[in-house]
Amino acid sequence: MKKKILLVSHQLDFSGAPVALFHLAKALIQLGHDVDLVSLHRGGDLLADFNQIGVSYREEKSLDVNEYDIVVFNTVVSTPVIPKIRNKNTKFILWIHESPFLDGFAWSNFVNMRRAENIELIIFPTKACKNEWEGLIDTSRSITLLSPVDIPEDIACLNRDRKRIVTTYCIIDPRETYRNISKIEEELLNFSDEAIFNFIGANAPDTKIVATLRSKANLEVNYWGRIPRKNALEILAKSDIYISATCLATQNRGLCEAIALNKTIYISSIKAHLEIGKAAGLSRNSYFYPLERMNLNINSESIEYSKAFLSFNEFLDKVRDIFS
Repeated sequence: MKKKILLVSHQLDFSGAPVALFHLAKALIQLGHDVDLVSLHRGGDLLADFNQIGVSYREEKSLDVNEYDIVVFNTVVSTPVIPKIRNKNTKFILWIHESPFLDGFAWSNFVNMRRAENIELIIFPTKACKNEWEGLIDTSRSITLLSPVDIPEDIACLNRDRKRIVTTYCIIDPRETYRNISKIEEELLNFSDEAIFNFIGANAPDTKIVATLRSKANLEVNYWGRIPRKNALEILAKSDIYISATCLATQNRGLCEAIALNKTIYISSIKAHLEIGKAAGLSRNSYFYPLERMNLNINSESIEYSKAFLSFNEFLDKVRDIFS
């Protein structure tokens, strides 16, 4: 049955949660539903992608959520706008992407988890994420839904046709304490092999360490900051090894894209990484303890991971079941 569905996003940039919401919108459109979108922060490059697939953007002030059959609130940042009262015919869904321990999200001033009492269903990306929230909120009416990864053909071609001369590493994480970017940089001070390191999402720190790294004849270190997803994928596709040293993740999108591109992977042994890695068939030597020493002297291998669990078709089947 055709439904009228509203998606509430906290923002519309190319970060993981808005991209996951875009895939949900794409699935719902393919299933024949009418989909509207509202964002708590206006603007963002991802809005054009939503418009292109037929999603209508609405202004927040003119909205009556009771006009809709289903309203999806994306991320815990959107919880303050969950209405206290809802029409009995309207279903509310909350899609939680964050760890409750991320900067104290669960109890911060810009989150209102008490509004979750009005939620019909909670969606978590992974069991690891759900386990972190258990004991903090009622998770009895919840499911897990891993968002898919789509690699455009022009990016896949770059991956297939790349000619390796110098081993290239790719790190896709912003500079936040728990991401351990500075730890990777410290390890590079003692790195002796010839290599290229591309940091995506992180800007160069205002410290002497960058000057030291850039003075090393064996290293090329690039800081790309926040760039469009396609540009990030191009850099990843041309790389040999993907690294993430983060101490917190629920669904690490960079990791999933690296799996889709069959990169050699070296990641922290946190539960979400272990869960996704198990589905992909990662080997034991793909992991390290994020608070202990790393070994960046990694041999790049030719690998073919299991990737069906990241496909859009599998995601579409699960979305069909949820929204039916």
